[in-house]
Amino acid sequence: MGLFSIFKKLPKIEVGSIWAAPNCIWSNSFARNKKGIGYHPAIVERLKTDQITAILTPGTTKTYKIGSCVFTTKISPLKNVKSHFLLQLSMPYLIDELQNHQNNWWGVQCLSEKQKKELQQQITWCKGTRN
Repeated sequence: MGLFSIFKKLPKIEVGSIWAAPNCIWSNSFARNKKGIGYHPAIVERLKTDQITAILTPGTTKTYKIGSCVFTTKISPLKNVKSHFLLQLSMPYLIDELQNHQNNWWGVQCLSEKQKKELQQQITWCKGTRN
């Protein structure tokens, strides 16, 4: 297998891509009370200019966090469940490590273009503009 064919098989890391992230990856308090492996959806909020780090935001179906720092969206048209991405709990995560996880949550690999625009608007409301 050539290098190009291996590269083509790697999941594409882009803003708005959705990942099945194990609870153990979070360096903040998110999902620390969960036993076992367990997974939550995670979304790539942005890519850092160093090209080795993504800012990853955890998601949950619980609605106990509401406000400008929560991006709420229905990921899958097949499931009538909204996911809530907690922007204040985002953290840096190595792109190489992220590629070891599944790029898919409920059959969806990436937000739609409309959802990506809504995500960026929510980030601006929560965190302000980034240079």
